[in-house]
Parts: sequence; C-alpha cells; structure tokens
Amino acid sequence: MKSFVPCLFEFLIGTVSKLCRWLASEIIVIIADSFYFIRLKRVTERLYRAAMRVSPTNWRYFYEHAQLVHNDFKRPLEALENIEVALSLNKNRPELYELRAMIYLKRNEYEKVLRNLDQIELGRLERTGLLFGRAVCRKILGQYSLALQDYDIILKGNPVDVESIKGKAECLFNLNRLEEAMEAANRGLKLNAVHEDLLRCAVDIELRRENYEPAVMFANRLVSASGCAAYTYDMRANALEGYGELDRALKDRRQAVELVPTASGYWNSLALLYAQTGNNKEALKCYNKAIKLNPQDAKLRINRGVTFEEKGDFEKAFNDFDLAVSLDGNNADSYYFRARNLFDMGEMDKCERDINMAIKLADKDPFSFYLRGKVHEKRKDLAGALSDYSQAIVLDQEFAPAYKRRGAVYFDLGEKAKAHADSIKAHELQG
Repeated sequence: MKSFVPCLFEFLIGTVSKLCRWLASEIIVIIADSFYFIRLKRVTERLYRAAMRVSPTNWRYFYEHAQLVHNDFKRPLEALENIEVALSLNKNRPELYELRAMIYLKRNEYEKVLRNLDQIELGRLERTGLLFGRAVCRKILGQYSLALQDYDIILKGNPVDVESIKGKAECLFNLNRLEEAMEAANRGLKLNAVHEDLLRCAVDIELRRENYEPAVMFANRLVSASGCAAYTYDMRANALEGYGELDRALKDRRQAVELVPTASGYWNSLALLYAQTGNNKEALKCYNKAIKLNPQDAKLRINRGVTFEEKGDFEKAFNDFDLAVSLDGNNADSYYFRARNLFDMGEMDKCERDINMAIKLADKDPFSFYLRGKVHEKRKDLAGALSDYSQAIVLDQEFAPAYKRRGAVYFDLGEKAKAHADSIKAHELQG
C-alpha cells in the first residue's frame, strides 16, 4: 500500500504535466495562426518552433511548421527535415507524404515524388488532384503506360478534363499508338480549339504518320494560337518540307531565326534546308552562326562537314568530322562521317578503324555496314564485302546501293544468277 500511493502520485503528476504541455502548445498554435492571418509570418514561424519544443512528440506541429517554411519562406530542406521528424512520430498520415511529394516536385525530383505518392491510397489521390501529378511525373520519366492508366482514371471521373486528355494524347504518341493519339488530340481540341500543347501534339502525330497536309493545317492553327512563337514556325517548316513546299518552309525557318537569333537549333534547321535546296553558300553561313552560338555541339560540326564534302572541300570536312569525334566520342555518326571522308581520300586503314568504332557504338545502322563493305571490296576481300553488304540489306531491305554492290561482288565470285537478281532489285528500288 505504501508503494502504491507514490506510484499513483507520480502517474497523476505525469498526466497533468503532459496535459499542460499539450494545452500550452495548442494555445501557442492558436496564437500563431492568428498572427499568420494578419500576415506576421515570422512571428508565426517562431511560435510554431516554440510549440515544437513544448510538445516534441506531436507530429502535427512539425507538419504545419514544414508547410510554413516551404510555402512562405522557401526553405525546402528545412521543411523536408521537419517532415522526416513528423514521419518518425506517425507514418500513417497521408498529408505528410503529400507535402513531401509537392516539395520534391518543385525540385524536379520526380522519382522521389512517385515514391511518396505511392504511399497514398488511390481514392485520396483522386480527391486531392494528386493523381494528375503522378501521371505527369510518370510521363516525364518515360513511364508512358503507367501514366496512361492514371489519365484514364481521371478522365473516367471527368471526361472533359482537357489537360488530362492532352497528357493521354502525348503518352499514346510516345507509345507509337498514333491513331488513338490523334483521336485523343481531336477530342481535346473540340473542347479547346486553341490549346497550344494539343495543337503541337497534333502536328507531331501527323508528322510521324507522314500526313503532311493535315500537319500543315494544325501548324497554321498553332502559329496563331501561340501568338506567332518561333518554335511554331519551326514546326510548320517541318510539315511544309514533308509536303514538298520548300520555299514556304524556307520562309518559316528564316522567321524562326529572326524571332530567336540565339537558338543554334533554328540556325541548324535553316542550314539543312539551304543545303537541301543546293544553296551550300547560305548553308555554311548558317552553320557558322550555329557553331558560334554552340561550339560544343558535335552534330553541328558533322552537318557543316557534310556540306564541305558536297562542295568538294574534303580537308575542311575532315577537320569538322575530326572535331566532332573529339567533342562526342560516343556518337557513332562522328566516326561514320569521318570514315566516309577518309574513304574518299583513300585512307582505307584509318577508314576501317573509324567504321568499326561506328558499328561498335550503333550496330543497327545499314550505312556503316555498307561503307565497310566498300572498304572490303576495295581491298579485294570479297567475302568480307559480301557479308557487310548482306548485313546492310538485312537492316534495310530497301537499301538499293547495297543490292547493287552485292550484285557486283556476286558477279566477281562467278555467281551470275545472284548477281542478276540483286541488279534487278537495285534497279526496281531506284525506280
């Protein structure tokens, strides 16, 4: 009996102490919220800190302080630290995962966003709108099938959500389900005929389907909807090139560089079109401007090198291809074009070294096997030439030059029937 009384007294004292701390911290929070209402945010933040000290086992105070420092003071790391403490006290509060996901979203840490959203039940994600955020993150990370599932759930509840329709169209496009993508894009455009992203998606879909006339039509609408943004002229030029209207495409490419003269990509596209129309002089001027803006881009060096080749200036072409290899040693194209240049200059050993590297980096390119076949043929290695020409044809069954050269090799090997068959096939493909 003597031991019972002190224990009871200790229990009562502890309970009263906890109650007092809880009551004190609640009063502090009420006062903090009042100060926040009158925009005294720094006072509010200090009071929340006080509540956390008085009641360090209450997850809610850490959560609300995290919200405050993230939303009003832009201190995401401190907010994340408070969320960690809150989760150590209570792992079953979905709002903690929601807030942490939102912080990671603003930091573009999409995988961490998904890990947090996965802790929240689907129904809550739908109610809070976070399901759309999960779909966007999945799409950004290339998880198109999973993102598509999320968009379908959203659209089942709200079939006129244009942003989700746009997201669905983009996912279908990236999954190469082009007819479904076009259906989704058209559905969205019926709801909002000037939606810029949907129009851009429609242009991309039609370009991939090689439906150039409707691509031009959508691009016309996109130019207007965007307020004549530079990228829309670039997109319309792509459609016009496919449609065969090169003069109009050239006007659009010039307009794009006029609007954004610091974009090396627009200068590169204009140069490519000049080269396509045979105006190598203007093409080189554009490549020079692009390279000045972005001297580390290996692709620009390759493209200018090709133009030098077409002019017969093999030394300048080699210098560009050589620099492209230095800038990007993992780019198969850099090695391929340098190899092609070396072949034209009669440097067979160096050419073979480069073309072997190109094939090592990209073993599905028929042009690389074709070029190596030519090297073998030049050296009278007919077996090697036959093997590489055949591989080029396996990779591209409409590669007419490979049939032509393989036919010549068969002829040299005395296989006249095969030589004749390849010659006929090459002639059919070349029209």
